[in-house]
Amino acid sequence: MQSLLNEPESDAWGQIAPLLDTALAGLNDQDRNAVVLRFFSGQKLSEVGAAMGTSEEAAKKRVNRAVEKLRHFFTQRGVVLPAAALTAAISAHSVQAAPLGLAASATGPVTSGSTLFLIKATLNKMLWMKLKPSLVTGASVLMVAGLAVGIVSQVRSSRIEDAIRNTNFQSLEKAPAAMVLRPTRYPGPTDKSAWSPGKFVVQNVGLGSLFCIAHDYPWWQRVVLPADVPPGNYDLLLPLEGNAKELLRQEIKRQLGLTAQRESRLTDVLVLEVNPAAGVRLRTSAGGTSATSFSGWQASGVRTLTLTNQPVALLAQTLEGHLGIPVLDRTGWTGNCDVRLEWNAQTNAESEEEVIRQAMAAQLGLRLVPGRESANVLVVEKARE
Repeated sequence: MQSLLNEPESDAWGQIAPLLDTALAGLNDQDRNAVVLRFFSGQKLSEVGAAMGTSEEAAKKRVNRAVEKLRHFFTQRGVVLPAAALTAAISAHSVQAAPLGLAASATGPVTSGSTLFLIKATLNKMLWMKLKPSLVTGASVLMVAGLAVGIVSQVRSSRIEDAIRNTNFQSLEKAPAAMVLRPTRYPGPTDKSAWSPGKFVVQNVGLGSLFCIAHDYPWWQRVVLPADVPPGNYDLLLPLEGNAKELLRQEIKRQLGLTAQRESRLTDVLVLEVNPAAGVRLRTSAGGTSATSFSGWQASGVRTLTLTNQPVALLAQTLEGHLGIPVLDRTGWTGNCDVRLEWNAQTNAESEEEVIRQAMAAQLGLRLVPGRESANVLVVEKARE
């Protein structure tokens, strides 16, 4: 192996080889991936673009910028080379780019998140196989393909992590349409979510809400969890096409050993109905964009619930989410309405539920009547073998 590394080489390679590792490590992930795909695995610019989720023209620009950064790095260290000579030397000697010290590492799984480590380990495997002519047939092609797959996989993983960490439209739009379900890596604010065409991400979501997503169930308050439910929250990246929800249900079953089904059960409820003594004061919607907002954390303790161009059923659902008990709409109101409801959550003499009841009677002419009725619930249970 040592004699193989000492084969005659061009002047350009002899000058850059001792500095190449440091030069590559100095590139950002995107530039390094572009260089590896283009010059180490010999991909066409169109293939580099596809692997990195960009156009061929964008890939060309990124490769050129990355090469210019490398050339600048070498120039600062006294190695002055045209870009063409630099890339030709790297392409011609890419198999030698992995040092012997990585030989042992390369035979096992690559556990580092570093793209540079992946480059070295993969290329070192190729070098080892050069010493075994009987095994070379077709193997070098597979190794190059494996390198490209590894880099593509790392790019995908990086974009997936960005989408889950940032939970914004921009990051999610760049992420692949992959499904990821795992224990959360971001404890803190719960249910941070984002949407983009065809994809959805939520960070640090509770198990009840996770089942709501998997079963298209709108009321997380009505999810009945088993007593020995696994603790902790989850991160989820979900494509919104095809049978993604079914695949998510299967993944929950595989990871957590849990399934769920809808049932009708007798439970405590609040019935939302018109207050005959006050008379309905709901306003038919004036139209416009449908919207719902809840301002609940003013220092004064005043909370405001606003619905614009929404059905009364959504008012019931919103109250249910805040009070944590099923709210059944029995108002008989059809069509959409505009609602503004205010109450003071710091009233000490009464529970917040009672304060909301009084505010609804005075401001909307509606009342919440406690009762016990059958309601639709989502029952989570251990999966049967």
